Amino acid sequence: MADGHNVRPLGTIKLPLLIDNQYIYQIFVVADIDIPVVLGYDFMYNNQCVIDVPNKNLLLNSQTVDCHLESQIPSLFKISIDKQVTIPPNSETIIHALPNEKLPYGTTMILDNTSQSFKNKGVLVAKSICTFKGDNLPLRVMNMTDLPQTLYKNTCVGTAETVCSENILGNINAEPDLVLPEHMQVVIEKCKSNLKVDQCKIVVDLLTKYSGAFAMSKMTWEFILDTDASGTGVGAVLSQINDEGKECVIAYFSRTLSKTERQYCVTRRELLAIVLAVKHFHHYLYGVNFTVRTDHGALNWLKNFKNPEGQLARWLEILGTYTFIIKHRAGLKHGNADGLSRRPCVNCKHCDTRDVTEVSYQIENPTIRSINMLDENETEDTPITTNWFNNKTPEEFKQAQLNDPVISRILTWKKSSEKPKWPEISHLSQHHKTYWSQWDRLTVVDGILYRKWENTTTNDINLQYVLPCADRNRVLLLLHNDQLGGHLGFKRTIARIRHRFYWAGYTSFVERWCKRCTACQKRNQPSHHTRGQMKTYIVGEPLERVSLDILGPVTQTCKGNKYVIVVTDYFTRYAEAYGVPDIKAQTVADKLLEEFICRYGLPLQIHTDQGSQFTSDLFIQLCNKLHIDKTRNSPFHPQSSGLVERLNRTIEDMISKFVPKHQKDWDQYLPYLMMAYRSSVHETLGETPWLM
Repeated sequence: MADGHNVRPLGTIKLPLLIDNQYIYQIFVVADIDIPVVLGYDFMYNNQCVIDVPNKNLLLNSQTVDCHLESQIPSLFKISIDKQVTIPPNSETIIHALPNEKLPYGTTMILDNTSQSFKNKGVLVAKSICTFKGDNLPLRVMNMTDLPQTLYKNTCVGTAETVCSENILGNINAEPDLVLPEHMQVVIEKCKSNLKVDQCKIVVDLLTKYSGAFAMSKMTWEFILDTDASGTGVGAVLSQINDEGKECVIAYFSRTLSKTERQYCVTRRELLAIVLAVKHFHHYLYGVNFTVRTDHGALNWLKNFKNPEGQLARWLEILGTYTFIIKHRAGLKHGNADGLSRRPCVNCKHCDTRDVTEVSYQIENPTIRSINMLDENETEDTPITTNWFNNKTPEEFKQAQLNDPVISRILTWKKSSEKPKWPEISHLSQHHKTYWSQWDRLTVVDGILYRKWENTTTNDINLQYVLPCADRNRVLLLLHNDQLGGHLGFKRTIARIRHRFYWAGYTSFVERWCKRCTACQKRNQPSHHTRGQMKTYIVGEPLERVSLDILGPVTQTCKGNKYVIVVTDYFTRYAEAYGVPDIKAQTVADKLLEEFICRYGLPLQIHTDQGSQFTSDLFIQLCNKLHIDKTRNSPFHPQSSGLVERLNRTIEDMISKFVPKHQKDWDQYLPYLMMAYRSSVHETLGETPWLM
């Protein structure tokens, strides 16, 4: 070796050496060293080698070969298109690309991760293994849209990663060494008598191939039950933690929900999944400790539920015979049970992960659909039938857009492939900016500007004709004012417009049109009933107006009191509260007369709610005899008695801070707390109620 160590050679071998597209046969000495290949002096002398270190190249047989340090070869780099190419719609082709980095000849790479710009166009690049031969790299691309897509030169296709070709070939040619586990062999032995020879072989092959999907349970291992529920079914996975700390699957369970069960709320469905799974795996879980994992955090309260009734009580009784704990697991990590609870969707747009928010579509021979009486979500693909459209040709549609100052500028922009920069349009009108923000949805077909719109009901893609300003009034006359339009409301009119036309600000335009329609305004009734405005009741002296209310029921005290009669004056905010055992009309009338009126005098007006004790004949006769004006608030509208209702909350807050746990002596604190309230400064008055 160059460092002075002696290495014993293992032998020699003659092999072809590929250097920069030329094969040179050379005898190699095989030894146990870390360096992959050593080019000796005899090789360099026989092939007239000249090493140019500053320029990083090697002159080999009068041919220059670029040299690279292994540490400087990039492991991840971008691939760009070599020349411009147009891919027809719904087809695939082979294009040529070049790496953005300088790579040595023979570098093997894996092309992966199609660039986002290609995905937005609906173009996909196949994942492939390529070997760099110093020229172009062949790539297989597919156009998934109904429009031809142009790929420009030097556009990034994706990323590539260098790999060792020996590792790739080794992985491809390696035969998997699969052995049927012992517990599976026991199953096969039991089933052999019921299976034919070819059937038994198929079963063995399947069990061998998917041997990692199941494991043999052991009672010494901890059981884990993962459950989940969807709108159509429930699923569960029973697994265990083996001695190596690895989670192994024991069994799977799933079941569809009945029509009634699908009406359950989310929490009840998740609980049903646990009940069904525990009953299904009863022979595993009965008498052992296990953990239930769910992605529904609300089930953590399961064992703390008080006084369960009905179905919930029956479910909890079933679960009460098992010993388990519930843990919450994030939904992203709960895919095993989640997948079992869902049916696979066929052509389900919402279940697939889409990298492109909108797919480009093209309608052959696009025409503006006729204006007829249609349902909101109904479309019509028949030719133009109205006189206004029959008299117009595609050239007239095109010319009408060119005459519009806003749309004509948009058409000029669309002639170029690049979207204008913000500084170029920042000084323009709001309509220009609206079209600019929808650049990807605007398309030009035969010189006419359209906007792509997706019908959320039918999931169809429609082309909306961008209507010039000069034709908008005429269209509204046909779709709203005409006898086929029927003078329908804003929502139906905008639905008809949306199926056929588009222009910036069309929603507000249609709304103003419907509101200014004379025929509609004469006939339509207002959508709401006019109500009188609420006013503040003004009082000018004490006892001019008194509000009366009842607080309770609360905990019964040792004296038998269960309710509180609250009286407050609107002018002074002076308040009194009396504990009473009941709220009969006789009790309320006696307390008001003896404790309040006899002490403070007659009020001019008493305001109450519509409680039976206040509307009784006894209470009304009392007010009439004392010449007191009796008023009441609206039913189920406590805002009319806001003063006394707010006082009720204040009294509750004060009592709750002093009353002991048994809460049976709150009436003893009541006089002292009311004194504290009356002697404190009221926020509205700026003075104490006692002083007022």
